[in-house]
Amino acid sequence: MALLAVSLGVPEPAIVIEPLADSTLQNAYYAAETGGLRRDDPVIVVTSRYHLPRALVSLRLAGYRNLHGIAATPRVDLRSGDLHAEVVKWPANLLRGGAARLALGLGIPRDRVMPWLR
Repeated sequence: MALLAVSLGVPEPAIVIEPLADSTLQNAYYAAETGGLRRDDPVIVVTSRYHLPRALVSLRLAGYRNLHGIAATPRVDLRSGDLHAEVVKWPANLLRGGAARLALGLGIPRDRVMPWLR
């Protein structure tokens, strides 16, 4: 995906590839550390159409405010197992993300919170 973005004119320094995360929520929280993103920076999220809403909510839970989403796939296949998995992941994502945001706000160390987001 990054190579395609560069071939379309996106400058390499503008692309953040976060290698540490095991989940979408971890990816949202680690992006600031890995890519040097600030919470007010404009962020363009490129992912599959079925995953895009949850990815945007995950970034919002991590504190990002200037978000834009682009679906890399043209449509959602309603028979896809991936779509069914998204339905299950939504409630868990909201609970874990909210708990992490609260814990970090209360001063619990980041290294103790991040495992909750797997």
